Amino acid sequence: MVSSQNYLKEVKKQLSELKKIYDDEGSTYSLIVSVSEMTLDLLRVVQKCQNTELYNKSIKLNQDGHAFRKKLLAEISPKDLQILSKHGNSDADWILASQIAENNSDKFESGNKKTKEKIWARYIHHLERGVFVYNMEASTAQRMIFLSDQFAYGLMPDYEKSVFYLEMASEIGTKLESGEAHYKLWCIYLDEFENKKKAKNHLLKSVDLKFPEALAAYGRSHWG
Repeated sequence: MVSSQNYLKEVKKQLSELKKIYDDEGSTYSLIVSVSEMTLDLLRVVQKCQNTELYNKSIKLNQDGHAFRKKLLAEISPKDLQILSKHGNSDADWILASQIAENNSDKFESGNKKTKEKIWARYIHHLERGVFVYNMEASTAQRMIFLSDQFAYGLMPDYEKSVFYLEMASEIGTKLESGEAHYKLWCIYLDEFENKKKAKNHLLKSVDLKFPEALAAYGRSHWG
């Protein structure tokens, strides 16, 4: 109990210090990196406090930290991000893409075809430039999987590019990420390319990696 309580206090203190920096400097890339690194501590504090009376406090702290990070991402200056992007900071591009999606959602929904395509082109451009993690506590494989979804199911589908990023994710990702990538490849090869042989190979790879949705799909096929 004492150990969990001290851990909770330490992480809470760390978050308070980051908020003080925000009060002085506003949202900056370095602050976003620090908060991103902290997300793992926020998750660990919840895990550490499970089955203790501190659990609800740890959940609240976790939510507070993620809300703070979301606020930083929304408020950082696009001009600053553009400068970082020009100097090769891929994280800046990833943040720019999220801002484009957030700030143009209404215009995208109500706009004509030309307006939608213009917004979409800017969004995808920055996502692709930002797909490799630069300095944030994040997963390149997860970014690739997210980007592949945009290509597969977004405004202008490009299944070849979707497959390209999924194949890379399957190579560099963790066991779970690789399993997810192979599962999504199975879906694309089965539904879009109608290539049952390749689809089956990817499903089996995902099953070998014990990806839950693949196991369920494989089980349903045998039940049928």
